[in-house]
Amino acid sequence: MEEESKQPPENIEFQMRNEDFPPLPSISSFSNERNKIMISKGNFSLQIGNPNVGFAPESEPNFFGNSQLEARMNIQTYPNGTVTNIPPNVMTDQFGMLGFLAAYRRMRVDPSIASLAIGEKAELLGLGMNSQLEVPNPSGHGRSEIHLNYGGPWTNKPNHAPHIDVKIPEKYKTNKLIREKLAKIKFPLLEEDVLFYLFYNYPGEEYQIAAAHELYVRDWRYNKVERIWLRRLNFGSVIQQTTVFEKGTYNVFDPEHWRKVPRDMTVEYKDLEEQPELPPNMKIFFEP
Repeated sequence: MEEESKQPPENIEFQMRNEDFPPLPSISSFSNERNKIMISKGNFSLQIGNPNVGFAPESEPNFFGNSQLEARMNIQTYPNGTVTNIPPNVMTDQFGMLGFLAAYRRMRVDPSIASLAIGEKAELLGLGMNSQLEVPNPSGHGRSEIHLNYGGPWTNKPNHAPHIDVKIPEKYKTNKLIREKLAKIKFPLLEEDVLFYLFYNYPGEEYQIAAAHELYVRDWRYNKVERIWLRRLNFGSVIQQTTVFEKGTYNVFDPEHWRKVPRDMTVEYKDLEEQPELPPNMKIFFEP
């Protein structure tokens, strides 16, 4: 048999067809619908585009030229609030990027609207945030008085008028004259209403601890769980008593209505606060 001669394969040319690479959508496919955003003012329109953003005179809306408008898409805002050439996928209200960019360009014309759109920096309001002024505090800790330099949110400089340094006559300084002449407070002689007033109105101070100390002496107990002051109504008001709890009728002080209310309840001893230790500075108010 005679071998068949092998012929090389024919060269196949690569042919590009239109259906294989469809053309991309052009700017002509976008809608020409016009939307309005009322944020323009003055004799200028706000030209917001990508990548061109700038001012355009009202009489020349297409100041970039027709050739550029055909090659790129521009969003134009006019003084009457009309915005044109908006693509359908862009938000047309004040919450979208179009509204933000228009407001940003508007701030360059009218900076006063920046307070509404962006806000103000605290260090630029005349608060004296970097002030090193330290004013003595009755608690023993110094505090920085920034309000001494505060001139209000709409001023550009501090206002020192309400803080004029004047000399106070000595006759008006009565504190040092009568401070040592007033009678000392005697906690054992105070009414229970006064003790409760000191306890609830001086939180974290020595007067609160001293009031709690005296209330404990008068058979009042503080319940740490329910956060109430209670005392047995009378000697026979306890109907059940063990080593860990007791049950009966008690007088409970109500700080909201400021009165003593009888209540039947069970009291566990572990929930009662122990008698607080009297501060050294308060011992003078318990001396006979």
